[in-house]
Amino acid sequence: MGCNYAMLNIHQVELVQQRLALLPGVVDFQHQRSSAFPEETLRWLKDTELVFENAGLPNISELPILRSRLLSVLHNNTKDPKFPSSRKHKEAISTEVLEEAERALNQAIAAKVETIREAEGYASRLVAVAKAKGILDEARKVQPHQEALQYLHGALSRDQDTATALVHLNGLMGQYDVLVVLDRAAPDL
Repeated sequence: MGCNYAMLNIHQVELVQQRLALLPGVVDFQHQRSSAFPEETLRWLKDTELVFENAGLPNISELPILRSRLLSVLHNNTKDPKFPSSRKHKEAISTEVLEEAERALNQAIAAKVETIREAEGYASRLVAVAKAKGILDEARKVQPHQEALQYLHGALSRDQDTATALVHLNGLMGQYDVLVVLDRAAPDL
C-alpha cells in the first residue's frame, strides 16, 4: 500500500469508517436493480479518494485502479460473452470493485482499529482509577474542557498507580489521540 496506515490518527480512521458506512446505500441501487448502480459505485470510489486527499492521507493505491477498471467497462459498451447483457457486465464489475475497495479500506485501518480498541480499554480502566482516587473530580473543576483533559493526563502521569499504564497508553496512541481516548472514557468530565 505504500503507507504505514498503522500511523493513522483516530479522526482519519473514523473518516475511512464513515466511507465504509456509506456502502449499503450504494448497494441499495443494486438491490433496486437501478441502472445507476455502476455510476453510484464510481461516485463512491471517487469521493473516497477525495476523503483521503482532503485528510492529507496517502491514497490506497487500489482505489484509483479499481475506479479505472470500472470506468473502462462503463466506457466500453461491447458485450462480454460471460454476461447476458452489457448491463449485467457493468453490475458484476461494480460489485467486484466494491468488494475489493471495501477489503482494501478495512485492511488499511485494521491494525489501527485494534490499537484503538486496546487503548480504549486502558483508558476506561485509568478513568475508573482516577474516579476512585478523586482525580476525576479535581479535573472537572478545570476549565475549559481541553485543559481539564490535560490536567487529567498530567495527574495520571504523576500517580504511581496509573503512571505505567498511562505510559503504555501514550505509546499506543501518541500525544494527541491519548487525550481523545481519555475524553471518550470520561464522558462526564
